[in-house]
Amino acid sequence: LNRLEWDKGYLTNPDEQHIYTTVLSLDFPKSVSDFLSEESSWNPKFFAYGSFPLYLLKGVAEFVKYIEPNVLGYEYLYTLGRPISALFDTGTILLVFVSCYLLTKSKDWGLLAAFLYAIAVLPIQMAHFYTVDGQLTFWGMACITSLLWAIQSHHNRFLYLAAIFCGFAVATKITGLVLLVLIGVAIVFKSLTNLETGTLTFRWELVAHIIARCLFVAFLVGVVTIVLQPYMLIDTHQFTQDLELQLKMRTDAHIFPYTIQYLGSQPYWYPLRQMAWWGLGFMVTLLSLLGILYGLKESYREFFSVRRFQPILIIITAIAVFFIPTGSSAVKFMRYYLPLYPLLILCAVYLLAAYWGRLREWMQMSALIIIIVPMIIWTLMFVSIYQQTHPWVQASEWMHAEIPEGETIAVEHWDRSLPLYEVTRFDTITLGLYEPDTEQKLDLLAGQLDEAEYIVIATNRLYGSIPHWPEKYPATIPYYEKLFAEQLGFKKIAEFTRYPQLFGFSINDQSADESFTVYDHPRTIIFQKTDYNPQMILDLKEYLPLTR
Repeated sequence: LNRLEWDKGYLTNPDEQHIYTTVLSLDFPKSVSDFLSEESSWNPKFFAYGSFPLYLLKGVAEFVKYIEPNVLGYEYLYTLGRPISALFDTGTILLVFVSCYLLTKSKDWGLLAAFLYAIAVLPIQMAHFYTVDGQLTFWGMACITSLLWAIQSHHNRFLYLAAIFCGFAVATKITGLVLLVLIGVAIVFKSLTNLETGTLTFRWELVAHIIARCLFVAFLVGVVTIVLQPYMLIDTHQFTQDLELQLKMRTDAHIFPYTIQYLGSQPYWYPLRQMAWWGLGFMVTLLSLLGILYGLKESYREFFSVRRFQPILIIITAIAVFFIPTGSSAVKFMRYYLPLYPLLILCAVYLLAAYWGRLREWMQMSALIIIIVPMIIWTLMFVSIYQQTHPWVQASEWMHAEIPEGETIAVEHWDRSLPLYEVTRFDTITLGLYEPDTEQKLDLLAGQLDEAEYIVIATNRLYGSIPHWPEKYPATIPYYEKLFAEQLGFKKIAEFTRYPQLFGFSINDQSADESFTVYDHPRTIIFQKTDYNPQMILDLKEYLPLTR
């Protein structure tokens, strides 16, 4: 974690904001009847995320308040939340090491896998917010590590431990349910494997044994989940309503303005491309895909030649049960794929371990350089953003210094309104540019810009996503084109960024997934009115289908 106050405490991530707001609304129930009520003060009344991360932060805050009473204030809660995220990510690094050791029986390869995960950019970024995806990744890896132990052990306790971790994962985010499939696969192979010979043996009497184990594990997962997220049963209406909305969003990117960026994005290819270019690195992503193919080949060979189960199948199955449903989702936020990162790294290192002995020394050194050096450089560039002032803070300071008090500023809805502080110093107009294009919308926009002296664009959220839906925004698309070309009577007078950089060289990553840039290193632009005329906006009506 690089500086707790990298955003000056303004909480630039809306998911993090919502979690803190919900945590502050929670209060321990006064009685059993209060606990069992839908209106209980312990009911988060929000299930887009699991309840466990909320209760965890609430519990930690209640403990710490005896040392620092102010910690339960909204403006201080992030000083607990972000370190917790960093601790979970550190725990994931340790689990990657253990899992790789169980796969390769080598501490050296375990250390390499842990190192690659530690320097991967997306996990580092997620550790700077208190959101649920880092915790889901930890619990998922804890479950998978337990399964790797289970299939190599005479004991069942690791299976039951995996079930407990699965319950924690489900109570963190409903996506954790896919781990149940993985546990079922592990139970089948563990039950059929003769630990003395390591070979698979099928007997009909084992079927009942497998079914019984699966049922018990499912029961254990359910108990843990309900204990950690009780209101999924107590407030079933709200739970199912939120779950249905999330499932609907996964199938239709038109639902929310902040998801239309994914219209036209290719299933599976889009998230893989984001991993390769920004989140994980090209070489590790490529090696991981090759590692999956190699693992499948080896598993096939071992199964049909000596009837032996390869532990790498647990990792490959985990990737499959997670990526098959999420990769085809209409909405593809990069953080959704965070649980894949440690698994892909394990496959990459598994491939290296298999072929390492066949390489000459100079080839081994070259391979390490090609894999590690680009990752280190990109990571050093990325973490530099946390050493620079956040663009929204820069823009706010500039606005207070350069814009006269009382001036009218136009900002965009569904985005952060600037300045961040002393907002009453200016009159603010909100431009509803995500609304469908109509003559009425353009009439309103023309009047609003006639009043405004400045246009403040906090991020690329609107102008980056609106072009993905030309049928809905035939006039708004040329509006942005003309605005950026300074053909609407407004001139760009300030721009604030903090691109990843190293030794004076920077990379403009605004083409990455929107969620990768808008929270911690957005591009903020300010335009000032010069020779604006409302007719400039009204002329955009020619782009509307009914006025052609």
